Amino acid sequence: MVALYLRRGLAAGLLAGLLAGLFALFVGEPSVDQAIQLEEAAAGGAQEEGIFDRTTQKIGLFFATGLFGVAVGGIFGIAYAYFRGRLASRSDWARSLSLAAAVFAGASLVPFLKYPANPPTVGDPATIGTRTASYLTIVALSLLAILAAWYVAKIL
Repeated sequence: MVALYLRRGLAAGLLAGLLAGLFALFVGEPSVDQAIQLEEAAAGGAQEEGIFDRTTQKIGLFFATGLFGVAVGGIFGIAYAYFRGRLASRSDWARSLSLAAAVFAGASLVPFLKYPANPPTVGDPATIGTRTASYLTIVALSLLAILAAWYVAKIL
């Protein structure tokens, strides 16, 4: 039974990752291309040679988002297989949505509210390790809080 949910999670993750790559290609990449053109214009038209050209980078975008989607989908499929019989919903669709909402709240929403996005060049470079550890700690604590709340609700 776990294999079925794992395969479904992997397939859904791949689809979501490729859709995320498509979104990034049409929404994010034009801004990156404009920024590169501005840098080249400011440098007097001199092009800086990179390791990969822009076409390869755009193909890599789909590879990266697809691979990340497969990984997250697989983890979700395994988690769903474990929690499926323990979730108090009538349908598999409602169970998967409630699990996804709980994981989103614990892994993304709560940590974002505590530690909003911070560009890499902002802040003291000497504190990067401390800030990273703090962020991962709040992710772990918020996931544990979601799990504890689910357990208490199940008992009550």
